[in-house]
Amino acid sequence: MTRRNLEHPVDVANQPHCEHKFLRNKDRDEEHTDWLYYQSGKTNLTFCRSLLLPGPNVALHYSIISVLMNPVGTILFRFKSVAQLLYPLCVAVCVLSSQLVFAEAFGIESKSTQPPSDGTILAFAAGDRWPVALEPHTELLEEVLKAGPPSKPDAFAQAMVNLAAILKADLAVASNHQRMRTAVAVAMEFTRKYVSRDENDAVARFQWYSKAQAEGQLHPSFDELETWERRFVVNIPWHHGNGDTDELDWLNREAKLPPHEYCRACWQAPYRGHNPFGETVQGPLYYVPFENELKAFEMRREVGAVCGGLSHFGAAAARANGIGATTMGEPGHCAYAIRIDGEWLPSYSLSSDRTAHQTLLRPKWPYVVLQDKVFADPNRTLAATRLALWAAMLKERDPRRAASLLIRACEIQPNNPLLWESRFEVLQRAGLNEPAKWWDQARRLGQGLKGYPSVVVDTINRLDKKNGVFSDPAQRGRMLAAGLTQAIGVDAPASPAMNWTKMYDQVYALSGEQQTDQANVCRAIAANIIRGPDAQRFVEDALQRFGHSDDIVNFVMDATLESLKSRKSLQGDKRQQLIEACMISAANRRDPLAFQRLAAMHPAPFTENLDYPKDPFSAELVSLRGSIRTSSTSSWDRINGHASVLGIKGGQFHTGKATDEWCEITLPGVAKLDGMIIENTTGNRPRAVPFTIEISADGEKWEEVKRVEETAARWRIDLEDGSPSARFIRINGSVGREDFLHFRRILIYGKPQS
Repeated sequence: MTRRNLEHPVDVANQPHCEHKFLRNKDRDEEHTDWLYYQSGKTNLTFCRSLLLPGPNVALHYSIISVLMNPVGTILFRFKSVAQLLYPLCVAVCVLSSQLVFAEAFGIESKSTQPPSDGTILAFAAGDRWPVALEPHTELLEEVLKAGPPSKPDAFAQAMVNLAAILKADLAVASNHQRMRTAVAVAMEFTRKYVSRDENDAVARFQWYSKAQAEGQLHPSFDELETWERRFVVNIPWHHGNGDTDELDWLNREAKLPPHEYCRACWQAPYRGHNPFGETVQGPLYYVPFENELKAFEMRREVGAVCGGLSHFGAAAARANGIGATTMGEPGHCAYAIRIDGEWLPSYSLSSDRTAHQTLLRPKWPYVVLQDKVFADPNRTLAATRLALWAAMLKERDPRRAASLLIRACEIQPNNPLLWESRFEVLQRAGLNEPAKWWDQARRLGQGLKGYPSVVVDTINRLDKKNGVFSDPAQRGRMLAAGLTQAIGVDAPASPAMNWTKMYDQVYALSGEQQTDQANVCRAIAANIIRGPDAQRFVEDALQRFGHSDDIVNFVMDATLESLKSRKSLQGDKRQQLIEACMISAANRRDPLAFQRLAAMHPAPFTENLDYPKDPFSAELVSLRGSIRTSSTSSWDRINGHASVLGIKGGQFHTGKATDEWCEITLPGVAKLDGMIIENTTGNRPRAVPFTIEISADGEKWEEVKRVEETAARWRIDLEDGSPSARFIRINGSVGREDFLHFRRILIYGKPQS
């Protein structure tokens, strides 16, 4: 197959528009006797619904339809008695007929490579419930394919039944594009359990919105909404206010606001946990006393509700006036969001950890944001959906061909995670799951979903959980690393709201031999997040999680430096503030490795230039690679001079003024201590004394080993007699009085034990 121009995708089916009319059969009930008469040019086609023919096989009946395209078949099947008598012969002719419309997709052998019509692929998706009355309306079927996926894969049948009922109630749906979009939106949404699955309810909802739009009762922006956007308007849950037209009329009349005001529409109802009779809102009797007097949404406004009821009120108020909305679940809370000018605005929201109750992709909030990009171009949605449904027809008997169709679909709509899930499943079915191919597919997944790393992780995890795609954990790890590295790379859009903690959880779980993958992902995350406002928290979290790995810390730090250098907004003071804040965090976490790496990025512009001690201890200078933290800081403090305090040249730290100020040194590991050399400042030397020295192996249990009472320029603390083992050394200054604490140098000597 030749690759199509993606900028101008070619329709995979372009069927002529046909007129239709219902012909009543007097011998049967209306439900069973609607014969459809199609007329298009010089070709007459008459066929009966599958109910009139023996057997439930929709595929076979559609094969018969192709035979009926022949003039002889048309004449014979004008009489249903003849049709039934010749049914076996027709089946045989179907298999041999050169006019089969992609019969192989239904399991019938054919060498045809022609794509199926929209009616054929939707009939396959709908199964035995496919209403053939929709077949001639090609524009209407195209609108279905542009509308986004159904609420779940098996919901196409109910959606098509809903649409046929709406079409029967209003034939203008087939030609009026405004009504067509609303009709398809209602048909697709009335497959959800919480909305309704009754075609009569769907007809009523369509009629209400069509009338409200015609009378100018909806916000003018409703006229510009595509079908998939209208799905977020028309799907007021039926059980919230019974969904009847009186409820919609009341909301449309009583809650008519400027669009952005619907963010606060929930507060038209008071927050109340108990009604006037003392019944709790969590119980079944809260609204019972008012059911005969007030409508459901009116009860919420007059009697009150808690977060769930308030959010449903706010979302329903927006929808009843032509504004898209969705309710959401948050940890311990319910909220909602409205959609204005293509942007979702969370309302009454307390957390960014949201799960939408209405979405075309997945419930998690990143999918809600992503879907606006996925379905922004209706023509791409149309072409990709055609290919995806065609692939679904083929995947059982020709998975390799189905895989090629899904690859094309992903090229047309590369940011659609549902297409990628289908693509991976079919590739597995086709046996194209060699590790190298999987890795390449994951990399392409990350490229397609660039800027949405959480969706990449979720997609790979869903595949693993649903189909056991990755039996080898190492392979799954490499898939995650490949996808994430692309999705959050340097050239990806900045994602300040990205939950990098969850990203790290995925990477952290990888096995030890995959440290390179860990490092690559961390580098990608660093390069992305460092550009956003959460750079400091990101670096702190990265160092806390991966401080044990030199390679990963190096990658994170290198990426931090690279990003800082490339951002003019983080030069100078801002760059210094970021690194110093991260140094404090590393010291407070007792992470010497990260502390020293950060200090090397931002060396102090000065040192004390002290001489090497004339009487050092014979053991190793173990403080050189340690970290230091203090009880407080002050305007005289220099964070970038802290690391130098532990080295030969000396540096500076300066606490605030308080009782019992202290500084604590964390060594790289436990050491058997020989002694310490502490260098006092040149001014205000008496501030330090008296001070005590405590040591600890675990940072929890402390032991005092020395108390110093006299002021000096320098103290040499000999610990060789006891040679205590410790990793943490604390100097408690200004004991029992309020004062500052500051030293120029603290050298600790010992023999490393771990």
